[in-house]
Amino acid sequence: MNYTFEKQGSKGILHCQFDAETVEQAKSEAYKKDKKKIRIPGYRPGKAPRFMIERIYGSDIFLQSALQDLGDKVIGEAIEAGEYTPLEAPNITKVDTQDDNSIVMDITATVVPDVELGEYKNLEIDIPKHQTVDEKEVDHAVEAELRKHTRTETITDRPAQLGDIVDMDYAGTIDGVAFEGGTGSTKLEIGSGRFIPGFEDGLVGMSVDEEKDISVTFPENYGKEELNGKPAVFHVNVHGITREEIPELTDEFISDISEFSTVDEFRKDMADKLQKQMDDELENYKLNAVISKAMQNAKVDIPEVMIAREADNVKDEYERELRGMGMTLENFVKANGMTMENFTQAQILPVAHSNVLADMVMQAIIKKENVELTEDEVKEGREAQMKRFGLKEETLSDDLKARLDEIVQEEGKKQKAGRLMMESAVFHEVDMSASAKDEAEETEESEEKNKSEE
Repeated sequence: MNYTFEKQGSKGILHCQFDAETVEQAKSEAYKKDKKKIRIPGYRPGKAPRFMIERIYGSDIFLQSALQDLGDKVIGEAIEAGEYTPLEAPNITKVDTQDDNSIVMDITATVVPDVELGEYKNLEIDIPKHQTVDEKEVDHAVEAELRKHTRTETITDRPAQLGDIVDMDYAGTIDGVAFEGGTGSTKLEIGSGRFIPGFEDGLVGMSVDEEKDISVTFPENYGKEELNGKPAVFHVNVHGITREEIPELTDEFISDISEFSTVDEFRKDMADKLQKQMDDELENYKLNAVISKAMQNAKVDIPEVMIAREADNVKDEYERELRGMGMTLENFVKANGMTMENFTQAQILPVAHSNVLADMVMQAIIKKENVELTEDEVKEGREAQMKRFGLKEETLSDDLKARLDEIVQEEGKKQKAGRLMMESAVFHEVDMSASAKDEAEETEESEEKNKSEE
């Protein structure tokens, strides 16, 4: 097939030329394929000769079908050659018959546009100061580990006290009238501060199956106009009292729950893990920062079809995450006072646009830098993916192996390109605490004010 490919932004055009003999052969094939659909008086379906059909319906009756078939062959060749990757169904947009009965035809489709890369090397990036794990963070981590082994004790021989967990029903009223949100059941730790001031104090001293009225006053800034500053009475019925007993941190306990023999060894391991986590987070921050900067510096007009497809993926991801929390996307959107259309515009489409742009920029960098994976990198990546999905190489089908290698190549090249960008970047450690940000903003506002006054 004689064709050339031209790209105009996100429009890909196959300029085709078919000589008269090729067109005639395609029309003959179209006649064989379509003749049964055409009714001619005096002939059974499919038995009318071509010249008779063309005499009645016109000489070009099979031309459109012929050109479609020729176009499909060209598209197939161009895709196989890697020259053409349509994002949606291509259309024939131009047909010209020449004096020698040859035909010039254009086939147009939306394609992935080329990215005009800006600076992506030697970038200057502000990053948070490197943090070292302190003892307080280790304390929290150790406490969290201890809480995994908490033992719950049911209390039956004494009233509730600070630190106990009370299983109860409650019904609140204001001036004897129930109010929205004032009735329910819960398990509440006394002293947690989850309820309004005075409520938890009123539970102290109550026993199982005891009922009691607790008088409280809603804070002035509670957040609901009808409740702000109002006195209320909650009728409480206690069904049960429990207490969580956290095990004592001893060498004996540590040896029971871990491979370590002493508390000091366990704490050191926790500190090392926390430090690695912080270091990994900083590396991810640096990687995301260089990619974000490269995205800002790049120029590309992204086709709507690409964003729409990725938006479907983003929506699916939201739905998966929410299902894991026992919610639907519709309920989540409604609970946040939004419509699905608002949520799509505010949350889904911006994320989809960012994802597509990031991928396009990284693919352009991979191409420009001719990033390839070594055999060892492919092997390491394949092993990591099999471990990630719980697969064993001897059980993989050829198709799954091929798909796994595609993932390894795609992710591996992106990671390698990201490291290339990070190696050439200049990172400046700055204080990114909330107070430092506020101070920087105040300084910037002051400078702008001084400029305007000048």
